Amino acid sequence: MKDVKFTRGAVVNLASVSSSAVRVNLDGCLSTDSAVNCRGNDSILVYQGKEQGVYESGLQPFTEHLYRVIASHEGGSVDSDWSRARTAGTAPQSVPTPSRVHSINGYSIEVTWDEPVVVRGVIEKYILKAYSEDDPYGPPMPSASAEFVNFSNLMDKGDYSTME
Repeated sequence: MKDVKFTRGAVVNLASVSSSAVRVNLDGCLSTDSAVNCRGNDSILVYQGKEQGVYESGLQPFTEHLYRVIASHEGGSVDSDWSRARTAGTAPQSVPTPSRVHSINGYSIEVTWDEPVVVRGVIEKYILKAYSEDDPYGPPMPSASAEFVNFSNLMDKGDYSTME
């Protein structure tokens, strides 16, 4: 308490019961086992109050964080162990157009592409869709899931396009 003035004869009862939750972004914490690198004063105060849960927003996608709770009252305070959490990844921001579409023969086409420029997470699969330009409303070609795709059993003399 700073800058508090008391008048003579006034009775003041001070009591404090609160808990707080703190977060450490692992990008700034070299080791989760080190008390030197993950000190409480290196952390960011996420919440202070009497509730037993809090929703933290504004975090970056696919980043890892450490959390701990500090419970305190007039008799002192105690810290919990650190708990680790990772925010979910987000969809890639853009996917480049296939970098190479090459006819192997009258019935097969080879398609290759580059990774998206910005990836916030782990890409689990790629899906490539194609349709016949001769019949764009016909059934689509089967989807493929790889960085290198070889379409086969295509109709001779057909024109095909890939769709994103």
